Amino acid sequence: MLELRPCDPDRDGELIRSLTRANFYEAMQATWDEARHQREPLHPERYWIVKQGDDVVGFFALRDEDDTLYVQTIQLVPAARGRGLGTQLMKHVHTLAAERDKRAVRLRVLRSNEAAQRLYARLGYVAISEDDTAFVLERPR
Repeated sequence: MLELRPCDPDRDGELIRSLTRANFYEAMQATWDEARHQREPLHPERYWIVKQGDDVVGFFALRDEDDTLYVQTIQLVPAARGRGLGTQLMKHVHTLAAERDKRAVRLRVLRSNEAAQRLYARLGYVAISEDDTAFVLERPR
């Protein structure tokens, strides 16, 4: 069973920074802003910490846009991947979108993250735009 708790920047900031660096630095090296990265989480009210039992297994951040709920990031520690936790978290996000009366859930996924692309495709997401490094995906709620 997953437990979600709001982010506390003092307690959770190092986890957010270290997991983000591990997951994204290589793919985003050309545009990486270290000073900005060290200030993360910039909007702690958007972040939720994910626990399973006694272990913190990741975090995610959401922001409300006009008619969509935007998944700013969703990250799991390596040991927690491939066990259905991403699916559980995204179902929670879909529930939140419905509760907030959003038309859709939107997110950006790196081209290099094929596992995440498969997850989102399985959950009904489709590409609505793309650039050299990523796809923007959307799923009606």
